[in-house]
Amino acid sequence: MHDAISSNPTLFFIVKVFVFIFGTFIGSFLNVCIFRIPYRKSVLYPGSRCFLCLSPIKWYHNLPVLGYLILGGKCHYCNQSFSARYAVIELIMGLISLSLFVRTPDFYSYLVLMYFMGAVVVLSFIDIDHWLLPDRITLPSVLLGVIFSVFVFVLPSGNYIDIKSSLAGAFIGFSVLFSLGFIATKIIGKEALGGGDIKFMAMIGAFLGWKAFIPVLLMAALQGAIFGIFQIIYSKFRKKRLTLNNNGIYSVFKDKSDMFTPTSHHIPFGPFLGLAAYQYIIWGNSLIHTIFGLHFL
Repeated sequence: MHDAISSNPTLFFIVKVFVFIFGTFIGSFLNVCIFRIPYRKSVLYPGSRCFLCLSPIKWYHNLPVLGYLILGGKCHYCNQSFSARYAVIELIMGLISLSLFVRTPDFYSYLVLMYFMGAVVVLSFIDIDHWLLPDRITLPSVLLGVIFSVFVFVLPSGNYIDIKSSLAGAFIGFSVLFSLGFIATKIIGKEALGGGDIKFMAMIGAFLGWKAFIPVLLMAALQGAIFGIFQIIYSKFRKKRLTLNNNGIYSVFKDKSDMFTPTSHHIPFGPFLGLAAYQYIIWGNSLIHTIFGLHFL
């Protein structure tokens, strides 16, 4: 994709800056999705506004990252503080956009993977906030992954994702994780793996193919375990129990039993699946080969 412009360093630099900025604007939209989707609100209307005084945010105050810095992280009207996470997510998507652009071989593959990573970021942060991986994101994304694969796209590792690879990835991701969760639940007597994680893995398989299943699952489990150990140690020094800040979210569910209230030893698995998926996109099997000494097709 870069042969035509990489020969001109100045032009290539300008394009990379544009791609980064494009990613930050995507991140700005994802912030809206992360906040509104769990409450089943429209992500298009109304426009961005302060969640306290409800004043609309001017377009120049809504510029990704820059707008947060200009406002000093506070509402222009009521001085209510905004979380720095908004700017962080915008910055993350800018970096993801840049990393995908410089590594993918064609523009179609870049756009497909940008959609995938956008969905991954939204799902990961919703899982962090609400312990949810909404079907309205995972299920349509599984279908889109299969549809995109009809025209074949390429991962930076060189793997071609065609319709067979996508369908096999979605099937393996769903069926194997469902089976593992079912067996583990029977053994320990309580739910071991949420249905959202299973559908998320099917979505990852639809976009990254069946070859990604074991590397992504191993990396997610490893990183989740490391984080869990640190969280358990940290929780020993905290007297206050960690609970879900549901913030009125029960009102959008028919059955409160659908909600999960975590304790200090629980961690959401979705973000680690998402992180491992990104690592597989960028490094393929090289990372898992370095850590585990394993090599996959």
